Amino acid sequence: MKVLLISSNQLKPSATLPWVPVEPLGMAYVASALRASGHEIEFLDLCFSPHWEKDLRAVIGVFQPACIGISLRNIDLMAYFNPVSFIDDLKAIVEVCRGCTSARIVLGGSGFSVMPRELLRFTGLDLGIAGEGEWSFPALLEGLERGLDYSGISGVVSRVDGDIRGPASARDFPPLLGHVRPERDRIDGKRYRAAGGAASLQTKRGCPFACIYCTYPLVEGAAIRCRPADEVADEFRELSERYGVNEAYIVDNQFNYPLEHAQEVCERLARDRGDYKVWWSCMLNPAYVTEEFAILLRLARCVMVDLSIESVSDRMLERLGKNFRVRDVRRTIEVLKKCRLGFNTWVLFGGPGESEETIRETLDALVEMEVADVLIGIGLRICPGTRIERIARGEGIINERTDLVKPVFYVSMDAHEIVKLVAPYLERHPGWRIAALKRPGD
Repeated sequence: MKVLLISSNQLKPSATLPWVPVEPLGMAYVASALRASGHEIEFLDLCFSPHWEKDLRAVIGVFQPACIGISLRNIDLMAYFNPVSFIDDLKAIVEVCRGCTSARIVLGGSGFSVMPRELLRFTGLDLGIAGEGEWSFPALLEGLERGLDYSGISGVVSRVDGDIRGPASARDFPPLLGHVRPERDRIDGKRYRAAGGAASLQTKRGCPFACIYCTYPLVEGAAIRCRPADEVADEFRELSERYGVNEAYIVDNQFNYPLEHAQEVCERLARDRGDYKVWWSCMLNPAYVTEEFAILLRLARCVMVDLSIESVSDRMLERLGKNFRVRDVRRTIEVLKKCRLGFNTWVLFGGPGESEETIRETLDALVEMEVADVLIGIGLRICPGTRIERIARGEGIINERTDLVKPVFYVSMDAHEIVKLVAPYLERHPGWRIAALKRPGD
């Protein structure tokens, strides 16, 4: 079957949104799986398209697909002061496709997987895949081609007699041993890197933690599935030798859990130090950072880590569902400084029970620890299936009529009061910033 895959993400960096464009890694995985299943693939990445409607119509006219898969990476920016929803763009893409082809349209991607039924209803489409499309999409296409019942395929969401059903069954999250490689030839990696992005890769999937706002378990499952360290190292080598990459980002939700696997990956990469050079970054959980591990990161050419600590208040860390405490945050920052490993720190204000006291506790601790780079988020984006949704319903912040497709936030105190508390700290620390909000003087 001829399948057109569309990456709908068009987010660009700006003065208030210091984002970098992100390669459509998930789509590249799906493209590889579909090709291995014998399908003919065309790949359209709209990120850098100056006239996306014209480009989309042209590709459909020439390629004449029988099926179109549209990937939604993010629903919105999840930034309280500049939420920037992407769903209207998604709907516009769907409408253009409908206007020039009768091909079956299937939604997917991590953003779609967060609220599949709601987004299928919003777009008016009949089919979608929640979860990892590498397995479900080929099975769905086989069902469509042969006229088979696809209702039992893991992750499939469908409209039947006007009702939206699914995901059709419990989502399956197979092991990653010998998993397909992403088809990177379809990505204009040089253009992404020229715009400040980095090549991305995964060493594992799944998140077993219980953060009250997190959607990772909905997208990747709660069970950790690790790739063999040798396969990860081979992909690093491929990035360097085949694609000319010298900077990468490991997009695992927490690279250092399980710690044993992260150490094995680092040891394998350190062994290849003399063969090629790819500098990389990742996200770390403060509960699993030791001095020995930080040294190993340096040896493996890790140059920067992101610490999503959210708070430096034990009371707030507990209420946010974090599996670490302030002592872990302090130890991790001390270790990273000692080992001269660069780091960015993310905090999040406005969760359940947040107060002026807990905000000042966090800000003063960051000053005391001399943390140079801090990105401050305000409010928790409420997504279906998360614990913060249940909390918000219990507190009457949302109800059954609330449309969570559009940005809705839980903020326990007035957001502008939080900004007033943070403002004096921003004046004294040039590396501190509130997400999607201009600093004073910008």
